Amino acid sequence: MYDWSINLDPAFRANAAKMMAATVNPRDRVLDVGIGTGLLAELGAERAGEYTGVDYSAAMLAAAARKMSKRHQSNVALHWGDATSLPFPSVTFDCVVSSFVLPHFTIEEKQVVLNEMARVLTPGGRLGLFLAQGEVASLFATRDQLELLCANAGFTQVQISDHDDVYRIITAKLA
Repeated sequence: MYDWSINLDPAFRANAAKMMAATVNPRDRVLDVGIGTGLLAELGAERAGEYTGVDYSAAMLAAAARKMSKRHQSNVALHWGDATSLPFPSVTFDCVVSSFVLPHFTIEEKQVVLNEMARVLTPGGRLGLFLAQGEVASLFATRDQLELLCANAGFTQVQISDHDDVYRIITAKLA
């Protein structure tokens, strides 16, 4: 059902692909926080050296596993975990990506999640977030909130771009 609803809006997949292209470099060790059914993995796993997905939902992990198996993506590893306490050592990944995970958290928890993303990144590592514009729906953080949250987590070169009157792409580097 989740993938079906995403496929109703071609701009969703197109903008997620823009974020992945701006964030993932060939042979990167990528962490996908809130991998869900594996949409971002579909868009970036082939480019990545290692692609690791983490999700709190066992059902989403099972859906992602089925999708990656059908695609013969052998470089994808899936893990159960909480975004507020990622089950990975510090300084492990070159890149962390996430799609529509932050809205599930309060503003305070969003900071914890971004701090965790920064913790597992290598120095100079890249962050890519795909969200909706906070000015469209109060569930989502505003541009100003995102800039502050990223800066507080140690990210620099924060770039926020809006697309198709709904979507927001955030990219940044760890200092």
